[in-house]
Amino acid sequence: MQINIKSLQDITYENLIKLSEYTSYTDHLNHFRTLFHAHKVGTFLEWGCGFSSKIFLDDCDRVISVELMTGGGESEWMNFCKRLFGGHGKWTPIAEVVCSEIQTACVQFSTPHPNLAKVHPQYIRKLNESFDRAVSGEKVDVCFVDSLVYIRGDLVELALQRGIPVVAAHDTACCYQNYPDTSVIRRDHGHYGWFRIQDHPEYERLFIDYGQGTTFWVHRSLPELAQTFRKYIDTGLAAKHHLNLRDLVEGRDYHLKDGKYRLADHVA
Repeated sequence: MQINIKSLQDITYENLIKLSEYTSYTDHLNHFRTLFHAHKVGTFLEWGCGFSSKIFLDDCDRVISVELMTGGGESEWMNFCKRLFGGHGKWTPIAEVVCSEIQTACVQFSTPHPNLAKVHPQYIRKLNESFDRAVSGEKVDVCFVDSLVYIRGDLVELALQRGIPVVAAHDTACCYQNYPDTSVIRRDHGHYGWFRIQDHPEYERLFIDYGQGTTFWVHRSLPELAQTFRKYIDTGLAAKHHLNLRDLVEGRDYHLKDGKYRLADHVA
């Protein structure tokens, strides 16, 4: 399926959900619709921008989009996003060419078995400085990591260390040792560096096994939001995606009947 995006008006929730049925690019949007229905979001920080940014702009007071680049100038993609969203008053784009320390880490974490000895000891400090520049002391309600560069695990870890109430990451299905069992995170797998994320008892980790996989870390000060996600996961995604996720997001109840989940008003 191809959706021709030429202007901001072409980017709708419905179009992107249709796209998610054919590609993993937007398979996380239903999950965020669940979040936005249950929780008021002021400032939304995303590492990596794209068509989904429009949906975040619709539901949040402010969106900060950071595009980390390993080249020598702004990417064609970032320039395209600026043409799309540049006139949106709630959008703050940040394009940053990473320093050599971060670039070296990107190279290592793009391999299945990174050589951590080659990661510069100042790398995390430099990445933390990029984080500081992005937020500029502002309180962030949600941090979403879906960047092109391969240091996603460390971006999640820094967000958790900062105590951001909700942290999310896309493409996390590959981080589990015995997938689809999600009890053990791989410690020998380098892609995206998910193994760099530490255990944070102050957060509940919620993995959504749909498409490429999306993980949310919800601070335990938000028990009702965590419960909303648990219901969303247990009701719909345990059924191997036979459900209409849009119905679940809108709060319609499903019940198990004859081995299949059905809408409550269809259960006799």
